[in-house]
Amino acid sequence: MSLRRLSICLVAAGMSAGNARLQPWRYLGEVAMQLAARGHRLAVVSDCPPPPSRSYHGIQVPSVFNYAWQAGAPVQAAVARLRPDVILLHLGLTSLLHQRLDWWGEIPAIGIFTSPVYTFAELARLGAGKLWRNRSLSAIHLLGSLVPRRLLRQRLRGSRLRGLAVQTHTTRLRLLDERLWDGEIAVIPPGVDAAWRPIPGEERLRRRRELGYNPDDVVAAYFGPPSPLRGAPLLLQAAALARRELPALKLLVLSRQRRGEPQRDALQLKHMLETDHYGEFTRLVSATLPAAELASYVAACDLAALPFELVPSDAPLAPLEARALGLPLVTTRLACLPELAQGGPHILAEPGDTGSLAAALLRAATQLRQLPPDDPAPAPRPWEAVGEEWERYLFAL
Repeated sequence: MSLRRLSICLVAAGMSAGNARLQPWRYLGEVAMQLAARGHRLAVVSDCPPPPSRSYHGIQVPSVFNYAWQAGAPVQAAVARLRPDVILLHLGLTSLLHQRLDWWGEIPAIGIFTSPVYTFAELARLGAGKLWRNRSLSAIHLLGSLVPRRLLRQRLRGSRLRGLAVQTHTTRLRLLDERLWDGEIAVIPPGVDAAWRPIPGEERLRRRRELGYNPDDVVAAYFGPPSPLRGAPLLLQAAALARRELPALKLLVLSRQRRGEPQRDALQLKHMLETDHYGEFTRLVSATLPAAELASYVAACDLAALPFELVPSDAPLAPLEARALGLPLVTTRLACLPELAQGGPHILAEPGDTGSLAAALLRAATQLRQLPPDDPAPAPRPWEAVGEEWERYLFAL
């Protein structure tokens, strides 16, 4: 491999400090930081003030969109001043409708495609009411499912992209099945923070006592935003049903609510806990915890339950983090989730199905009794490996 150092420009909307821990921005930010750590010169061009970083140079422009009907867009001028060796361009399904994909001249450009590819039927099962109430997450995917594939195929195949990269094999296969891209698609999965490691037995028991659990309890951890599309309300209902056979089942809900986000979902969850019987077996922690503290809370549990009803961005990190802890994982048969659950004990439920989720929780609890007491967690993939793969990919083009 050549040891030549590259000048790389990443163009992505929404690269802000507030989004830094969320997908797809976590992946994009790590790609930039890990490539910079390997000696390459990085610039991030976004429509937000990029997160402070010593790894790359952040440039804010009014918009990163280069509309098909627009000439001389600010992003084009910013990239021209940088004169990079390669451009990394963040893409989703709907951005193919309005983005010019030929404005970089002779500079090699690679698309980083981070959007799940849904059919209209897959989204329609959520129902019009749920789609409307959660339109901030669902609208973009609904629009993408309605756009004629022939148009998307024409736009992407007619682009001047040198390559296309995704985070999961599931999304790669969807793109190929829809014949949206006729070249090779690189799959470079995300990594997991070092904090997501099993904790020593004594620390685990201490953390369980702090949370109010005893050794006989079977504790399922939910962590992430309290969105209905992420399955938080459904999990309460399913756990109540499963407790008819397994009264020892308890829930630990680690609800992350970012500043500035609508409070509706958190209030709905709190209302369920206060007005129904769900509060009898559920402990709610509403806070944005540091990664190490969050990981220790989840590690103290017996299994992780992440029953997504919609995956808003490809490769959510929570299933990978639970897997890194060695916990049995209950998730749904949706988008890339079966792929992410592989490599460790897991049970798949049907998305949005209370009975199926309750059965999955019971099967996971049974699976716990069958696991060897010292069964090691699979070695997690570090973010440094992501940077190494990206470097190999760039030099191979």
